[in-house]
Formats: sequence, C-alpha cells, structure tokens
Amino acid sequence: MSAATDVHRTTLLNAWLGNQGFDLQSLIALTGDASFRRYFRIQRDNRSYVVMDAPPAHEKPQAFYDLAKTLANHSIHTPQIHDVNLDEGWLVIDDFGDQLLSHVIDTPDALPRYQQAIHLAATLLQIPVDKTLPAFDAAMQLTELKLFCDWFIETHLGYTISHAEYALLTQSYEQIIQRLLRQPQVFVHRDFHCRNLMILPKTLGVIDFQDAVTGPYTYDLVSLLKDAYTSYAYQQSDIFTTLFWDAMPTELRNRLTYQQYLDDIRWTGIQRHLKVIGIFARLYRRDGKSTYLNDIPLVFRYLMDALEKTPELSQLYNWLEKKILPHYQQQLNLIHA
Repeated sequence: MSAATDVHRTTLLNAWLGNQGFDLQSLIALTGDASFRRYFRIQRDNRSYVVMDAPPAHEKPQAFYDLAKTLANHSIHTPQIHDVNLDEGWLVIDDFGDQLLSHVIDTPDALPRYQQAIHLAATLLQIPVDKTLPAFDAAMQLTELKLFCDWFIETHLGYTISHAEYALLTQSYEQIIQRLLRQPQVFVHRDFHCRNLMILPKTLGVIDFQDAVTGPYTYDLVSLLKDAYTSYAYQQSDIFTTLFWDAMPTELRNRLTYQQYLDDIRWTGIQRHLKVIGIFARLYRRDGKSTYLNDIPLVFRYLMDALEKTPELSQLYNWLEKKILPHYQQQLNLIHA
C-alpha cells in the first residue's frame, strides 16, 4: 500500500476505534511482518488489546475470523476477537504480549516450549477438514515452487535459465508435488514457526493462521523443524520427529511406516524450502525488505541437505550445487565485501 493509503486507512481506523470506546491516546504501532497487515496496541478500560489492520484486497480477515473460532474449539489457544469490521479488515484481538517462541531459544525454557509446540502441531492434525478450507493442491504447490526460479534464480541472482534447465525444474517440481499429494491430507496451519507461536504462562498462543489449507500431514512439523529463522529445532530433529510421531493420532500413524514418515518430512521440506527462498528474494526485490536476505543461507542449507538424501532428485541437487550455488556465493561475497 502507498503511504497515502496508509494515512487514509489509519484515519478511518482511528474513527472506528474511537466509536468502540478505545483510548486513542494509547494507540502505538507494532513491528510489521512480511505481509500487508499492520498491527497496533491500544487500551480500553485499562486493558491492552492488539488491533490488526488486514486490508481485504490483500489479506484474509474473514478467514482469520472463522479459523480463530475453529482452532479455539479444538483447544488451540488463539487470540479472542473482541471487535471486528470485516468489510474494512479491522479486528481487535487479545494482546498476547511480545514474547515469541524465537525469544526463548537461548534459554533453559527452549526445550520444554518446543516440546509444547510439537504437541500443538500434532493437535492440529485432529482438526476436521471441510470444503471451506483451500486445498494445497498441485496448482497451489506449483505456483509456490515457481517463486524459486522466478524470484531467486532469475530476478535475484540474474541467472538466465536454459531450456534444459527449465525442463529439469519442471520435472523436479512434478515429482515433488506428487509426493506431497500422496501424503495423508489434514488441517495445515501453513506458517507454524517460531515467530507465529507466542509464549504464554502455561501454553503457546498461535497466530497468523489465516492461510490454513488442507495439505500434507508433515507440513506444520517441517515448518517448525526447519524454521527459516532458527536452526534450534533442526539440531534437535531426531528428538522432535520421534515426539511428533508418538503424538500423532493413532489412526494416522497406523497408515504409515516410520521410514515413510521420515521420507515424507524430507519431501515436504524440499517443497517448502524452494518456496521460502523464492518468497524471501521477492520480499527484497519487490518490497525492499532486505532483512530476509539474511535468512536465505539457512534455508538453502536445509534444501541441499534434503536433496542430498533424495536420489530421485539427484539431477536437481547436482545442478544447484554446480551452477546455482557458485552464483549465489559470488553474490554473497559482493554483499559482504
């Protein structure tokens, strides 16, 4: 959104908040994220709330509203919604504070809190899916996968893809998509990572769930295990993969072997890593958000680790290692020179 649009929306938002009895003098802006959403903190009757401004043209306020109720009904601690104007995309929700799961990584609280997160991810598997939830189908997966080529390789690195290389990517994408579609399809938060889990006194609060889909059962686990913002869970992956396996609904676990489960984690990771790298490059090149460049090396390491263990994608691994990584390393050297 343009600065003028921001100012206009803020004026309208302030008027609405005033009509709801909030203290406009207490309104303060909070740090934004990788979306068009804006957040504010405000008070009413000496109680603090968070205001979410989610323009319907770019965001999904209705989905947030509906899913908050669904998740809460299944014992997932989501922010309660107190005031809402869905036409404008304004929601006043519980203030969960400022402490994210990412903030406890270097503390003794990290392991028990991550164990809570793993059990929470397993709880999400139990939420019934219905037709109102978008399917993470072949078309959606392909759109995400193409971000890697369009935004990271061609736009960010300035690398020109040959016809043979494009054919390799197309073939690899199809293999990845089919492997994800073969997995049991469940409720998927889709961004289940350390910046979307809030530290609360006894539990974890879950936010940023408006993009939920019906998708592969390993997706939320992978989002947490191979988090773009920290390698903490990845370093504990043997412990956490076992914990998630034991916490899965029995009916789901009985349909799988443990090796199949580990393979599914790897394939889901490959799809997500390719997408995330493309998104981070787009956030920089299109939106001017340069901080996400710092997170690409970790995600690229996840990607290469997974591909190295996936013989079906050996050609993709070799191409990335011999052709793309040298270009990326050269760019990193220039940035840090």
